[in-house]
Amino acid sequence: MERISKFLQRLPILAILLFLAGIGMLSLLFATTPGVGVTPDSVVYFDLARNLSDGHGFVATNCEGNETPTTRFPPLFPALLALFGKAGIAPVLAARWLNLLLFGANILLVGLVLRRYTNNSLYPAALGSFFMLSSPAMIETHSTAWTEPLFFFFGMAGLLSISVYLETGRKGLLIYGSSAIALACLARYVGGTLIAAAVAGIFVLGRQGYRRKFAAAILCGIVSILPIALWSLRNFFLSGNAVGRIPRFHPVSFDNVRALVMIASSWLVPGSDRIVFLPAQDVLTSVILFFAIAGLLAAGSRLLVLTLRQSNGSPFPVRLAKTPVLFLVFFLLYPVLLFVATAYFDATAPFEIDNRILSPAYIAGLIVVLYLMHALFQVSVRGSALRVALYSIGSAMIGVYTVAGAAAFIYLHVYGRGFTAKEWQFDKVAARLHDLASDTLIYSNYPTAVYFRTGRTSCALPRFADTHLPAGMEMIRRLETGQAVVVYFHNARKFTPRNPAAVKQDLPTEADLQSLSSLVSLSLLEQEGHTLLYRTTGLVPNTEP
Repeated sequence: MERISKFLQRLPILAILLFLAGIGMLSLLFATTPGVGVTPDSVVYFDLARNLSDGHGFVATNCEGNETPTTRFPPLFPALLALFGKAGIAPVLAARWLNLLLFGANILLVGLVLRRYTNNSLYPAALGSFFMLSSPAMIETHSTAWTEPLFFFFGMAGLLSISVYLETGRKGLLIYGSSAIALACLARYVGGTLIAAAVAGIFVLGRQGYRRKFAAAILCGIVSILPIALWSLRNFFLSGNAVGRIPRFHPVSFDNVRALVMIASSWLVPGSDRIVFLPAQDVLTSVILFFAIAGLLAAGSRLLVLTLRQSNGSPFPVRLAKTPVLFLVFFLLYPVLLFVATAYFDATAPFEIDNRILSPAYIAGLIVVLYLMHALFQVSVRGSALRVALYSIGSAMIGVYTVAGAAAFIYLHVYGRGFTAKEWQFDKVAARLHDLASDTLIYSNYPTAVYFRTGRTSCALPRFADTHLPAGMEMIRRLETGQAVVVYFHNARKFTPRNPAAVKQDLPTEADLQSLSSLVSLSLLEQEGHTLLYRTTGLVPNTEP
């Protein structure tokens, strides 16, 4: 009877959270009417999924149409898409429906996490779910065929399970949580931050002696690390590299730090990283972020002091276990690991810090901030200035997020996202490409767009300064003999959302194209919107039956 009574008490909150999750899923269904968002990484996921479902293994198709083992991408997301492929569902459609389900699940999960940490309070749980479904960052991430939604789900589920284990001591929850974290690591390599947060939580918040804490940490580490360790071992034997990235130090730039500040500011002022509303807007939003962080630090310090004073003989770790400490640890560790990756990996291609990269920190930060606001509300006096401020801030954020979320859903519905957007449609050029001989190589500044739209593989167009390198010399030879064409997307960087602080990719420019054209006498064969198709006079259409 007691369990039934508790369930009935929680039923209204659960109903509201399920309602918000349903609203989020319906809104995302409306937003992805043009199709799920597709970026270069998405095209690789689709290719891996198709090859997996066809029984070729975890291999990607290179620009010449050959299949090569891939180590750069974790396997979970393509593997799930491949399961849909076995049922005859195309990867693009599978990604859309999978992300719809994950959007609803993540909206619900954030609410459930906050409900647990706020003693079944309705408002923080409902606000958490609302800010998830109306956040432009979350809408963008879930509307695109990316691995992040899977990472969010398993990461949050893992930290929540281990948090409950620390409160109850039930070892089964430790196994469940560690297994969920293992799946999160198979979705994104940055899952190491989840492992670190879980192990740190076990040592700091565990009730047992140090031996049992150590044993629990070892068990958590083994269960969560083993799958990704086996995958990394497979990668090492195939390529000599565990994660498909070459370690090489290069300093973190000011642009990286500025991008971090801009993205974090956009969580407080949605859209400020995309659209310029005011002069010196970046400075203004940075000041807002500074005061928000200062206020949160002050609030956290005050609540920590109150927790120590009101311990009532209970050990401090026991009381602290009823707070979202693991999410706070993850929130603090994640940017550190991000900048370590920026400094030591991807040295051959500039590393962009954007909403996608920082999105896991948004969820953890949302949980921690709403918990702090609820705790402050609980210790404040009715009618006090603090309560008025909390009401005002909460109301303002609800209004801003409502407008920003609605705008994001409508924008995606009208314009699409990534390669499904109208700017990337080039039916006439695609028809021309299909008429080319099958051995004609295609070079492009966005080869994944060509592959996604036409099904024909495409090689990366090198900068003109690199044409003396072997790959560039081979391109020149093929162009001169009519064995290759060039597909160039004009102003393609402008199709993507504004992020001026991000490091720009080293893509071929208009000047590079003009220099190449003068070198090999390229002539324009077809133009459609932003898409230009060039060939040399030696090229003839395909005459194969």
